[in-house]
Amino acid sequence: MAMSFSFNNIKRKYWRVDLKDNRSLTVRMPSKKVFDKMNNISELGNDQESVNTQIGELHDLCAAILSNNMEGITISKKEMEDYELEEMMAFIIGYKDFISSSVQKDPN
Repeated sequence: MAMSFSFNNIKRKYWRVDLKDNRSLTVRMPSKKVFDKMNNISELGNDQESVNTQIGELHDLCAAILSNNMEGITISKKEMEDYELEEMMAFIIGYKDFISSSVQKDPN
């Protein structure tokens, strides 16, 4: 008997996120686009112009992560401007932990 593989049978991992406006989203594992945005943040410098750029990139990254949700809700970069730097950093660290723990727990 021939072996087979189906992408439809993969057990998916999700992360529940509660926003400040009392909405809840079920966020998926990152896409390549989100991974690229995460890498772009770490490649910027530390001068004032780069810091200002990084804050904008953080808004964009958080919006991209949150928009990759099961509910089909798009979160705009503008909406993320209501979040403080500490909140965005804690969210990104939490998301990285979610990715890391999901990958480590997967036996394949």
